[in-house]
Amino acid sequence: MISAIGATLISTALTSAVTFSDGTMSAADWSTLSRVQSGCCGTVTSTPMPSGGNPGSHWEVHHSLVTSTSSVSIVGVHTYSPAAYSPSVSGAIDSIDFSVDVQFVAGTPTATAGHGIGLTARQGSNIYGATAGATGANANWLTKSRVGITSTDFVLVAGTGSVDFSCTAQPIVFGFYTSNSIGPNGSVTRTATYDNFSVSVNAVVPGTCAGDANGDGVVNFADITTVLGNWLDVNPVCGDANGDGLVNFSDITTVLGNWLNMCP
Repeated sequence: MISAIGATLISTALTSAVTFSDGTMSAADWSTLSRVQSGCCGTVTSTPMPSGGNPGSHWEVHHSLVTSTSSVSIVGVHTYSPAAYSPSVSGAIDSIDFSVDVQFVAGTPTATAGHGIGLTARQGSNIYGATAGATGANANWLTKSRVGITSTDFVLVAGTGSVDFSCTAQPIVFGFYTSNSIGPNGSVTRTATYDNFSVSVNAVVPGTCAGDANGDGVVNFADITTVLGNWLDVNPVCGDANGDGLVNFSDITTVLGNWLNMCP
Protein backbone atom coordinates (compact mmCIF):
# COMPACT_ATOMS: atom_id res chain seq x y z
CA MET A 1 0.00 0.00 0.00
CA ILE A 2 3.05 2.27 0.32
CA SER A 3 5.69 1.64 -2.28
CA ALA A 4 9.09 2.78 -3.54
CA ILE A 5 12.22 3.00 -1.46
CA GLY A 6 13.13 6.26 0.33
CA ALA A 7 16.47 8.03 0.65
CA THR A 8 19.96 7.48 1.97
CA LEU A 9 21.14 9.26 5.11
CA ILE A 10 23.61 7.15 7.11
CA SER A 11 23.32 7.41 10.90
CA THR A 12 25.93 9.56 12.69
CA ALA A 13 26.20 11.30 16.06
CA LEU A 14 23.54 13.70 17.26
CA THR A 15 23.00 17.15 18.73
CA SER A 16 20.00 17.94 20.92
CA ALA A 17 16.61 16.98 19.54
CA VAL A 18 13.87 19.30 18.31
CA THR A 19 10.56 17.92 19.57
CA PHE A 20 7.04 18.59 18.29
CA SER A 21 4.09 17.27 20.29
CA ASP A 22 0.34 17.70 20.43
CA GLY A 23 -2.21 16.35 22.89
CA THR A 24 -5.07 18.50 21.63
CA MET A 25 -5.38 17.24 18.04
CA SER A 26 -7.22 20.37 16.92
CA ALA A 27 -8.68 20.70 13.41
CA ALA A 28 -6.87 24.06 13.19
CA ASP A 29 -3.50 22.25 13.27
CA TRP A 30 -4.31 18.95 11.55
CA SER A 31 -5.33 18.07 8.00
CA THR A 32 -6.05 14.73 6.30
CA LEU A 33 -5.26 13.71 2.73
CA SER A 34 -7.02 10.53 1.53
CA ARG A 35 -5.25 8.45 -1.12
CA VAL A 36 -6.16 5.24 -2.90
CA GLN A 37 -2.80 3.53 -3.40
CA SER A 38 -4.12 0.65 -5.51
CA GLY A 39 -7.45 -0.68 -6.77
CA CYS A 40 -10.82 0.96 -6.21
CA CYS A 41 -12.37 2.23 -4.02
CA GLY A 42 -11.61 3.60 -0.58
CA THR A 43 -11.72 6.75 1.54
CA VAL A 44 -10.12 8.07 4.73
CA THR A 45 -11.96 10.73 6.72
CA SER A 46 -11.10 12.33 10.05
CA THR A 47 -13.00 14.23 12.73
CA PRO A 48 -11.75 16.17 15.76
CA MET A 49 -13.46 14.85 18.90
CA PRO A 50 -13.88 17.17 21.92
CA SER A 51 -13.77 14.47 24.63
CA GLY A 52 -12.97 10.83 25.28
CA GLY A 53 -9.30 11.07 24.32
CA ASN A 54 -6.22 10.21 26.37
CA PRO A 55 -7.31 12.49 27.92
CA GLY A 56 -9.63 15.16 26.46
CA SER A 57 -9.87 15.96 22.75
CA HIS A 58 -8.49 13.61 20.10
CA TRP A 59 -8.56 12.75 16.36
CA GLU A 60 -10.93 10.10 15.02
CA VAL A 61 -10.07 8.42 11.70
CA HIS A 62 -12.52 6.37 9.65
CA HIS A 63 -11.54 4.01 6.82
CA SER A 64 -14.03 2.72 4.25
CA LEU A 65 -13.02 0.23 1.52
CA VAL A 66 -15.00 -1.47 -1.23
CA THR A 67 -13.55 -3.82 -3.86
CA SER A 68 -14.74 -5.49 -7.03
CA THR A 69 -12.46 -7.91 -8.88
CA SER A 70 -9.20 -6.58 -7.44
CA SER A 71 -7.86 -5.70 -4.00
CA VAL A 72 -7.69 -2.13 -2.72
CA SER A 73 -5.32 -0.28 -0.40
CA ILE A 74 -5.75 3.20 1.02
CA VAL A 75 -3.61 5.66 2.99
CA GLY A 76 -4.66 8.67 5.04
CA VAL A 77 -1.91 11.27 5.51
CA HIS A 78 -2.54 13.29 8.68
CA THR A 79 -0.27 16.35 8.78
CA TYR A 80 0.47 18.44 11.88
CA SER A 81 1.23 21.90 10.50
CA PRO A 82 3.24 23.19 13.52
CA ALA A 83 5.68 20.24 13.15
CA ALA A 84 7.79 22.00 10.52
CA TYR A 85 11.55 21.36 10.59
CA SER A 86 13.99 23.24 8.36
CA PRO A 87 17.34 21.40 7.92
CA SER A 88 18.96 24.57 6.56
CA VAL A 89 18.19 26.31 9.87
CA SER A 90 18.37 23.52 12.47
CA GLY A 91 20.80 21.11 10.80
CA ALA A 92 20.81 17.90 8.76
CA ILE A 93 18.68 15.12 10.24
CA ASP A 94 20.30 12.00 11.63
CA SER A 95 17.21 10.20 12.96
CA ILE A 96 13.66 10.72 14.21
CA ASP A 97 11.75 9.32 17.19
CA PHE A 98 7.97 9.01 16.81
CA SER A 99 5.01 8.07 19.00
CA VAL A 100 1.23 8.40 19.02
CA ASP A 101 -1.52 7.04 21.29
CA VAL A 102 -4.12 4.86 19.52
CA GLN A 103 -7.45 3.27 20.36
CA PHE A 104 -9.48 0.96 18.12
CA VAL A 105 -13.17 1.99 17.98
CA ALA A 106 -15.05 -0.22 15.53
CA GLY A 107 -14.73 -2.48 12.49
CA THR A 108 -17.32 -4.09 10.25
CA PRO A 109 -16.71 -6.91 9.71
CA THR A 110 -14.49 -7.30 12.80
CA ALA A 111 -10.89 -6.55 11.85
CA THR A 112 -8.15 -7.50 14.29
CA ALA A 113 -5.52 -5.40 12.51
CA GLY A 114 -7.40 -2.09 12.74
CA HIS A 115 -5.27 0.57 11.02
CA GLY A 116 -1.69 0.39 9.89
CA ILE A 117 0.14 3.45 11.25
CA GLY A 118 3.46 5.26 10.89
CA LEU A 119 5.32 8.54 10.67
CA THR A 120 4.90 10.80 7.63
CA ALA A 121 7.19 13.48 6.24
CA ARG A 122 5.88 16.01 3.71
CA GLN A 123 8.69 17.71 1.76
CA GLY A 124 7.51 20.08 -0.94
CA SER A 125 4.86 18.20 -2.92
CA ASN A 126 6.26 14.79 -1.93
CA ILE A 127 5.05 12.63 0.95
CA TYR A 128 6.98 9.79 2.60
CA GLY A 129 6.06 7.26 5.29
CA ALA A 130 7.91 5.09 7.83
CA THR A 131 5.91 2.25 9.39
CA ALA A 132 5.33 1.94 13.14
CA GLY A 133 2.96 -1.02 13.29
CA ALA A 134 -0.84 -1.28 13.62
CA THR A 135 -3.51 -0.20 16.07
CA GLY A 136 -4.86 -3.72 16.58
CA ALA A 137 -8.44 -4.15 17.81
CA ASN A 138 -7.77 -3.33 21.48
CA ALA A 139 -10.37 -0.91 22.88
CA ASN A 140 -7.84 0.46 25.41
CA TRP A 141 -5.48 3.32 24.65
CA LEU A 142 -2.03 2.11 23.57
CA THR A 143 1.14 3.97 22.64
CA LYS A 144 2.68 3.05 19.30
CA SER A 145 6.25 4.26 18.82
CA ARG A 146 9.41 3.86 16.81
CA VAL A 147 12.83 5.35 17.57
CA GLY A 148 15.88 5.89 15.41
CA ILE A 149 14.00 6.32 12.12
CA THR A 150 16.44 7.33 9.35
CA SER A 151 15.80 8.38 5.78
CA THR A 152 16.32 4.80 4.58
CA ASP A 153 13.21 3.81 6.54
CA PHE A 154 10.95 6.11 4.53
CA VAL A 155 9.05 4.99 1.44
CA LEU A 156 7.28 7.13 -1.12
CA VAL A 157 3.55 7.73 -0.53
CA ALA A 158 2.96 10.48 -3.10
CA GLY A 159 5.11 12.43 -5.55
CA THR A 160 8.57 11.51 -6.77
CA GLY A 161 12.12 11.01 -5.54
CA SER A 162 13.52 10.36 -2.07
CA VAL A 163 13.26 12.23 1.20
CA ASP A 164 16.22 14.59 1.72
CA PHE A 165 17.59 15.00 5.25
CA SER A 166 20.71 17.02 4.31
CA CYS A 167 21.27 20.54 5.61
CA THR A 168 20.49 21.98 2.17
CA ALA A 169 17.08 20.26 2.00
CA GLN A 170 13.63 21.79 1.80
CA PRO A 171 11.64 22.10 5.05
CA ILE A 172 9.78 18.99 6.21
CA VAL A 173 6.35 18.90 7.89
CA PHE A 174 5.66 15.80 9.98
CA GLY A 175 2.52 13.88 10.89
CA PHE A 176 1.31 10.29 10.84
CA TYR A 177 -0.36 8.01 8.32
CA THR A 178 -3.13 5.43 8.66
CA SER A 179 -3.52 2.64 6.09
CA ASN A 180 -5.71 -0.31 5.23
CA SER A 181 -6.24 -2.94 2.55
CA ILE A 182 -8.66 -5.75 1.64
CA GLY A 183 -8.86 -8.43 -1.02
CA PRO A 184 -11.26 -8.72 -3.98
CA ASN A 185 -15.04 -8.73 -3.64
CA GLY A 186 -15.28 -7.31 -0.17
CA SER A 187 -16.06 -4.22 1.87
CA VAL A 188 -14.97 -3.04 5.29
CA THR A 189 -15.10 -0.04 7.63
CA ARG A 190 -12.52 0.50 10.37
CA THR A 191 -12.39 3.37 12.86
CA ALA A 192 -9.68 4.29 15.36
CA THR A 193 -8.80 7.38 17.40
CA TYR A 194 -5.45 9.10 17.93
CA ASP A 195 -3.97 11.37 20.59
CA ASN A 196 -0.65 12.65 22.00
CA PHE A 197 1.32 12.82 18.77
CA SER A 198 5.06 13.35 19.27
CA VAL A 199 8.07 13.51 16.96
CA SER A 200 11.66 14.30 17.97
CA VAL A 201 14.12 15.27 15.24
CA ASN A 202 17.78 14.52 16.02
CA ALA A 203 20.25 16.65 14.09
CA VAL A 204 23.70 15.64 12.78
CA VAL A 205 26.70 17.17 14.55
CA PRO A 206 28.73 19.14 11.94
CA GLY A 207 32.04 17.42 11.26
CA THR A 208 31.07 14.09 12.81
CA CYS A 209 31.73 12.39 9.49
CA ALA A 210 34.93 13.98 8.20
CA GLY A 211 34.30 15.71 4.88
CA ASP A 212 30.50 15.41 4.97
CA ALA A 213 29.71 19.12 4.88
CA ASN A 214 26.02 18.78 4.09
CA GLY A 215 25.11 15.81 6.30
CA ASP A 216 23.83 13.50 3.57
CA GLY A 217 26.10 10.61 4.57
CA VAL A 218 28.54 10.63 1.64
CA VAL A 219 31.52 12.84 0.76
CA ASN A 220 31.29 14.10 -2.81
CA PHE A 221 31.03 17.20 -4.98
CA ALA A 222 27.91 18.39 -3.14
CA ASP A 223 30.10 18.92 -0.07
CA ILE A 224 32.47 21.17 -2.01
CA THR A 225 29.48 23.24 -3.10
CA THR A 226 28.19 23.39 0.47
CA VAL A 227 31.53 24.55 1.84
CA LEU A 228 31.78 27.32 -0.76
CA GLY A 229 28.17 28.35 -0.15
CA ASN A 230 28.89 28.86 3.57
CA TRP A 231 32.39 30.28 3.25
CA LEU A 232 33.77 31.85 6.48
CA ASP A 233 30.58 31.11 8.44
CA VAL A 234 31.12 30.49 12.16
CA ASN A 235 29.42 27.50 13.83
CA PRO A 236 27.17 26.85 10.82
CA VAL A 237 24.65 24.04 10.32
CA CYS A 238 26.07 23.56 6.81
CA GLY A 239 29.62 23.59 5.44
CA ASP A 240 31.73 22.67 8.48
CA ALA A 241 33.34 19.51 7.08
CA ASN A 242 35.90 19.09 9.88
CA GLY A 243 33.87 20.28 12.89
CA ASP A 244 36.17 23.11 13.97
CA GLY A 245 33.40 25.73 13.96
CA LEU A 246 34.64 27.70 10.94
CA VAL A 247 34.13 27.17 7.21
CA ASN A 248 37.40 27.83 5.40
CA PHE A 249 40.08 26.22 3.24
CA SER A 250 40.71 23.43 5.76
CA ASP A 251 37.18 22.19 5.07
CA ILE A 252 37.97 21.91 1.36
CA THR A 253 41.05 19.89 2.29
CA THR A 254 38.99 17.64 4.56
CA VAL A 255 36.44 16.98 1.82
CA LEU A 256 39.14 16.08 -0.71
CA GLY A 257 40.96 13.91 1.82
CA ASN A 258 37.81 11.87 2.44
CA TRP A 259 36.50 11.82 -1.11
CA LEU A 260 33.62 9.30 -1.66
CA ASN A 261 33.76 8.05 1.93
CA MET A 262 30.46 6.97 3.48
CA CYS A 263 29.58 7.83 7.06
CA PRO A 264 29.82 4.84 9.43
